[in-house]
Amino acid sequence: MKQAKLIGLVLAAGAFIGSASADPFALKPGQYETRVEATDGSHKPVVDTDCITPEDAKDIVAYFKQQGSEESCKLTDSKLEGKHFTGVSSCKGGGDKPFATLDVKSDLKFTDIGYSGTLLENGTGTDSKPFTKKLKISAKRIGECKAS
Repeated sequence: MKQAKLIGLVLAAGAFIGSASADPFALKPGQYETRVEATDGSHKPVVDTDCITPEDAKDIVAYFKQQGSEESCKLTDSKLEGKHFTGVSSCKGGGDKPFATLDVKSDLKFTDIGYSGTLLENGTGTDSKPFTKKLKISAKRIGECKAS
């Protein structure tokens, strides 16, 4: 599974399910590039692209939820004020995941053509060693969806 899709679930799906607003924001349909990088430069940035179709954009929450549906993450706290989201997610790893446990604190600001913010990861690796990582994440619309 692409890292951006996991992030989509962790950051977006659960965040808006409990929101009082029916549709707090909508992303414009199109091709999006998501970039995730460690703030300390310890890893190469991960760049991924995904197409958000007009149908996806009608219910962006359902889209992000579907993208990360096989992940074992649960949103434990969230707050949405306008287009600013903060939240905490907890994930159980194992198997092909490089962690045993993972808690992610998210702080994101959305526009109609993307989002940016930070993720603070605290977890335990499959080797039982604890780790902390601060990540920058950004997604931007780069044009129309490419034909598959």
